[in-house]
Amino acid sequence: MGSFQTFLNDGTGYGIVVVRHGWIAGEYYAKNARPGTRIHVHSVTKAVTSLAFGHLLASGAADLDLDTAAYDLLPDGIALSDPRKAGVTIRHLLSMTSGIRGESCGIFGTYAATPAGGELEYALGLVPGRGGASTAELAADPGTRWDYSCAGYLHLGMIFQEITGRSVSSYLGSEVFAPIGLTDWDWESAGGFGRLGPVSTTHIGLHISARELARLGYCILQDGRWGQDQVLPPDYLREATTPQELNPDYGLGFWLNRGPDNPSLPGDLVAMKGYNSNRLYVVPSEDLVIARVGLGPTNWDENLVIGGVLGAILH
Repeated sequence: MGSFQTFLNDGTGYGIVVVRHGWIAGEYYAKNARPGTRIHVHSVTKAVTSLAFGHLLASGAADLDLDTAAYDLLPDGIALSDPRKAGVTIRHLLSMTSGIRGESCGIFGTYAATPAGGELEYALGLVPGRGGASTAELAADPGTRWDYSCAGYLHLGMIFQEITGRSVSSYLGSEVFAPIGLTDWDWESAGGFGRLGPVSTTHIGLHISARELARLGYCILQDGRWGQDQVLPPDYLREATTPQELNPDYGLGFWLNRGPDNPSLPGDLVAMKGYNSNRLYVVPSEDLVIARVGLGPTNWDENLVIGGVLGAILH
């Protein structure tokens, strides 16, 4: 367990929780943190957003599926900045295959730089971003290229609120978090002030503790069950954690270990990954959950951490 102490004592790690066979096998906190210390887990939010859509689709409360055209579900009056956007589906947005410009095109985050609009307008390609960056024109036809696009993911918050009348955070709070006893969390919003929104940010924005994040991971490990209740739909969980042709290491908001980068780690490992090495790992073959929250480091050795945990619990 020395690897944990190394990460926690570097001044950036705040907490790690290891759950095996349904019990907390290890729990480590920095000196300035407690089990309830909430941290912004950044892009871990993307996978949690995916769970909201999975729950909604399984509930039958909305007449849509993963292949429903996304722009048909946005508020009325939003123009297409590129006619090809008419072909973008919910699946494309969740799987990062929408063609909406992302990191490979130098588009990081969703930062607008104009009084004409904010984050949501920028994500839609209606206003430019900092330095003149723009998401107006697609980088590729929908479904033909994988690109990590925060702008594309932010569409999902607007879509969810438009079709349900509820924010992603409110929906998850009552339909998923409360049933599993997850009560200590917060979620950021974007927009408003006379512009589009406000809506839950769906690319970043969730603030949560390592212990509460581990609770969500354990529900995923149990195929969406919590006790006797089926909280998350197992069919959607399987779909969200199935590798795709354009990127075998990515599903619907979830990172997978199906490519050649980490052959020493379990092939069924599923992860939620966020900036500053915020992580939730689920390893079904080992009945294992690892949750880690912190303010860094920006570079993270998956093999060291997961390998260290596996070595400690299996030997």
